[in-house]
Amino acid sequence: MRAREFVALLALTLISGAMATDLLVPAVRRIDRDIVAIGESSGRMALIAFLFGVGCLQCFFGPLADRLGRRPIFLMGTALFVFGALLVSQASDANWLVLARWTQGVGTGAMRVAIYAVARDRCHDGGLARLFSLAMALLLLEPIVAPVLGQYLLDVGSWRDSSNLLALIGLVVLVWSGARLDESQPRPCACAETQLSAFHAYRRILRHRPALGSMLAYGMVTGAHVGFLTSAQAIFQGTYAASERFVPLLAFVCAFTAVAAILNARLVCRVGSWRLVRIGLLVQVGVSLVGVLALRCQSLGLLEFTLIACGNLAAMGLLVPNLTALSLQPFADTAGAAAALFGSVTMLLSAVLGLSIGRSFDGSAGPLLEAYALLGCAALLLVEWRREEPAVSSAAPANVK
Repeated sequence: MRAREFVALLALTLISGAMATDLLVPAVRRIDRDIVAIGESSGRMALIAFLFGVGCLQCFFGPLADRLGRRPIFLMGTALFVFGALLVSQASDANWLVLARWTQGVGTGAMRVAIYAVARDRCHDGGLARLFSLAMALLLLEPIVAPVLGQYLLDVGSWRDSSNLLALIGLVVLVWSGARLDESQPRPCACAETQLSAFHAYRRILRHRPALGSMLAYGMVTGAHVGFLTSAQAIFQGTYAASERFVPLLAFVCAFTAVAAILNARLVCRVGSWRLVRIGLLVQVGVSLVGVLALRCQSLGLLEFTLIACGNLAAMGLLVPNLTALSLQPFADTAGAAAALFGSVTMLLSAVLGLSIGRSFDGSAGPLLEAYALLGCAALLLVEWRREEPAVSSAAPANVK
C-alpha cells in the first residue's frame, strides 16, 4: 500500500470511530423514547458503553498485535465494529443496545491500536508526525459533518439508519484493508522484544520519560479541546447570542486546525517535532492568557473570542500529530503495546478533563480559557521534563514506505 493510500485508510479508520459517537449524539432523545431503560437514559448508556468498549481492552490488543501481527488484529477489530453496528441497528431492549455498542467500541479500540502500530512500523523520525498531520487534516471534517448528517438521518428515517451507515463504512474499511493492507511487522513472533510479557513491555514504556511526557501532554491538550467542544455551543449561542451563526463559526474555527496540520506536514522534517510542540503550546498559553485578560477588562466580544479560538485550534494542528508521533516513535518492536497505552491514557485523561471543563461553564468563556492556559502550561512542563533517551528499537525502518 502506497503512502497516500495509507493516509486515506488511516483517516477513514479514525473517522469511523469518531462517527460512532457523533452520529448518535443528535439521536439520544429518540433512543430514549424507542428503548426504555429503568433509571437511566438508554441513549446516554449507549454512548458510555461505546467509550468504555474503546478503552477497556486496548491494553490487551497492544501486546497481541506485537505477537500476532498488526493485520489480523486490525481485520478482527474492523469485523467486530461492523458486527456491533449491525447489532445496534436491530436492538430491541436496553441490554441488547448496551452490549452491541460495547462490542462496537471494542472493535474500534482494536482498529486504533493496530493502525497506529502500522503507522509506527512504516515511518520514523519526522515521517510519523507528517503522516498524522495529513490524516488529521481529513479527520477534522468529521466533527462538523457527522452531527449534521446524524440529524439528517434522524429527520428522514430513524436513529437505526446511523448504525447502518456505520456498518457500511466499516465494511468499506474491512474490504479495503483486507485487499490492500500488508503486514507491516515482517516477523511478528520472531522479534526478541515481543517475547517479553505485557507487564514488562508496559513497564518499559512507562519508564521512557519523553514518551510518557508526550502521552500526558497529549491528554491535557485534547482535554482542553474536548472542553471547547462541550462548551462551544453554550458560549457562541448563549453568551454571544450567535445562534444562527454557530455552525459556520465552528466550521471556520476548525478550519484553522486543518491548515495548521497541513503546514506541520511541510515543516516537521525541517524544524523537528519537539520544537513544533513547544511553539504550539506557547501559542495556546499566550492566546488564552490574552483572552482571560480581555475578559477581566470586559472587552472579550464574539470577534475576540472567535480569533482566540482560531489560535487555540491552530495550535492543536501542531500539537496532536507531533505528540502522537513522539509517544509512539521510540518503540519499534513493541509499537502495539505503545499504541494501546497511548490510547488508554490519553482517552481517560482527555475525557476526565473535558468533562470537568464542560461542567465548570458559568455563562462566560472564562473557565474554558483558564483551562486552556493552565493545561497548556502543564503540558509545557511535561515537555521540558523529558530527557533524551535512546529509542527502544533494534532497527530503523525506512522513512515512509
